[in-house]
Amino acid sequence: MALNQQALDTLLNQFLADLGGAFSLPLVRLGDALGLYKTLHAQGPMTSVQLAEKTGLTERYLREWLSAQAASNYIAYDADSESFSLPFLTVCTIWTIQGGPWPMFVRPLNQTGPA
Repeated sequence: MALNQQALDTLLNQFLADLGGAFSLPLVRLGDALGLYKTLHAQGPMTSVQLAEKTGLTERYLREWLSAQAASNYIAYDADSESFSLPFLTVCTIWTIQGGPWPMFVRPLNQTGPA
């Protein structure tokens, strides 16, 4: 049987997307539970140091969390200012304040299963 490279690529891409989602979900839940998305939304672009000062959390852990969220494209990173921000589309679709004017509220999806 010949190897179908296109089918293999499709399968591997799906596997990696699923694996990325499995690793991202606990970080999304953590950010939601700690109010990190709401803080970024309310304050605008912030460095990890500024977010730590605002939340009282450890900067080192926040830097790792922010970097992982930026790698997943859930938040934006500006290299010039070394700041992170919550893009408007993310606010509208995933981490909007419940009852807000946005068309979609997906927060309950990140609250299934153990964190």
